[in-house]
Amino acid sequence: MDWIKKNPAQTALLIIALGVMASTYFLWAQVSEFSTTLNLPTAPGNPEKGIPKTDLGVINNAVKAVHTPAVWSFNEATQGSLLVSDNYVKENGVLKKPEGGYFQKPMPNIWLKSHGLSFLNKEVGNEDPDRDGFSTRVEWDGMDGLSHLSDKKEGEPVIGADGKPLPNDSTSPVDPKSHPPYFTRLRLAPLPNQAQAPGIVSIPFRLKLMVIDVNPRNPKDTTFQINTIDKNNKTSYVPSLGQKRRRAGDRCGREAFAE
Repeated sequence: MDWIKKNPAQTALLIIALGVMASTYFLWAQVSEFSTTLNLPTAPGNPEKGIPKTDLGVINNAVKAVHTPAVWSFNEATQGSLLVSDNYVKENGVLKKPEGGYFQKPMPNIWLKSHGLSFLNKEVGNEDPDRDGFSTRVEWDGMDGLSHLSDKKEGEPVIGADGKPLPNDSTSPVDPKSHPPYFTRLRLAPLPNQAQAPGIVSIPFRLKLMVIDVNPRNPKDTTFQINTIDKNNKTSYVPSLGQKRRRAGDRCGREAFAE
């Protein structure tokens, strides 16, 4: 005890040295047992019934999005070019947006642009972006197979046989589920011996079945009303095949075929 009182500094150093040695031994013992405790099998859990399984779909999607590189999508027809956001044309020395014009008559520029098509492309009317068998021009003509705007005058409506403008019944040229009826146009492939390049030929189909009238007393007594898509020819009433027909004119001056 006298030595400790006479040498307090040495005593403190000795205590510190003993503490360091003890700590070192403790750490070594823990490290040596780490590998054995890590490999110990764990007992399977017994989750209580009724606890729903954790949905990790949101987390997995977030992880996938982080590892997926971003892709820059760009449509020149609707977003302009890389350095110029919108297209402009020069008219009478003044630059203006061409949305109100008709570069590919009778299809308006705004209609082509709204479907992501370039109105500067001269062949846009002959192309089929959605590959449904109907070209862009045929989709513009619409459900009745007739353009509701004039090919010669910009924005001039076409007047039908009833004295009213034709309806705006255009279909979408970029949606394969939206197209005119098949009876308005037949698609025929060219013959092998023709000089025409291989492809699809569009031929207008002028007849349109409107009404089928069946006699309830005699089902075989059936009359078919047939019109043409030109909207300027007379309506015809044709009976079913194998029956006698007689021709008679109705009060409206239309030709009728009935029994």
